[in-house]
Amino acid sequence: MRLNRRQFAGSLALGALSAAAPAPFTSTANAAAFKPAGRVDRKDRKEWARGHFRGFENILMPSFVPGSGQLDEAGIRLDVRQSIDHGFFSSMCALETLSAEESRAMVAIALDEAKGRIGIGSSAGAHPATNPAKMAVTMQTLTELDRLGSGHFLLNLADADSEKEMIRIGSQFSESTDMGIVLWWANHHRYDRFSTNGIPYRAFDELAKLPNVVAMKFGSTDPAQIFDMFERYDDRLLIGNLWFNAMPLAVKFYGQQWSGATTIEMMQSPKKRYCVDWFNFLMAGRYDAAEELYWRRVAPGFATMMNFMNRKMPRGAHPWDHLKFFQFVTGGNGGTSRLDPGQPDLPPIDLTFMNEVKENFRKLEIKPTELGAEAFRLGRVNYPPEKRS
Repeated sequence: MRLNRRQFAGSLALGALSAAAPAPFTSTANAAAFKPAGRVDRKDRKEWARGHFRGFENILMPSFVPGSGQLDEAGIRLDVRQSIDHGFFSSMCALETLSAEESRAMVAIALDEAKGRIGIGSSAGAHPATNPAKMAVTMQTLTELDRLGSGHFLLNLADADSEKEMIRIGSQFSESTDMGIVLWWANHHRYDRFSTNGIPYRAFDELAKLPNVVAMKFGSTDPAQIFDMFERYDDRLLIGNLWFNAMPLAVKFYGQQWSGATTIEMMQSPKKRYCVDWFNFLMAGRYDAAEELYWRRVAPGFATMMNFMNRKMPRGAHPWDHLKFFQFVTGGNGGTSRLDPGQPDLPPIDLTFMNEVKENFRKLEIKPTELGAEAFRLGRVNYPPEKRS
């Protein structure tokens, strides 16, 4: 049984941390974690999530066949294998630029390649429609993804006009599926229009009661907001705090057991899984090992990630090509992305950025690929084998 925050703190005081701490993630344990479609009822999703949201979730971005605009199945499969090799418990399919048919195809490909070795989640879109007709289309797509076996999806309610509207929309999504729902809070969502602390607690209080609302992706850098979120919701939702400099406290005192979805590949490689290993040390109570790894590898990588985000994502935009390049450098497929109609002014990727990313990996003692811009543009699976390194 998962300890609530007071029980967890009490166990620390009694010196029982090692017995109470969650077991570290292993790929073998994770292989049986995500059950096929139809095996988990809506009413059981909170318990399901407590058992399976353990570690980091990354973002699985679509790959496209050069020149055709069609989904590149081989590229998607490569990125699923990479996600497994990184040690993530789940990959969230980023569906923002895909049609409903393409979304179903991508998730089906990812699930087939995963074969239970990693969970496959999905997004309901960065700006899900709030009018009934478009909501119905999104819900139908999610119904299909549920049938295929996608266990959970990320729901952004920031476009709602009021907390009452957030509750209405969130409840409708909840009732439409057996999948687990991960709510999303970020600074750029402007939730301060609803409450002084920036957390729409009237809405979240109600949504947290729903049986398949299981977790919260929480992107605040403010320690007070992080404290407020864990204090208020830790007993009802799995809080996925995103900020590495707050994770040691969140793991030790609140039992944080997952984080994501984000591009953890900015900070590690499949052979040098700095972030995954560090989080496992924290969950196992091995704080000396965690501290040594944090200051030697994780903290420098986190600083690089934050520098990138502060320059490229000031309003919460996701520059897909840039994020895919981070994955490409350590073995991912790469490939240029489709224009996101919701974010038409994203900055272009250039050689200066590519060289900067590779140099940052070298500083972390991770050898980057020697493949260049052409290989990234085409995607690794489409680049001539004789030119690959």
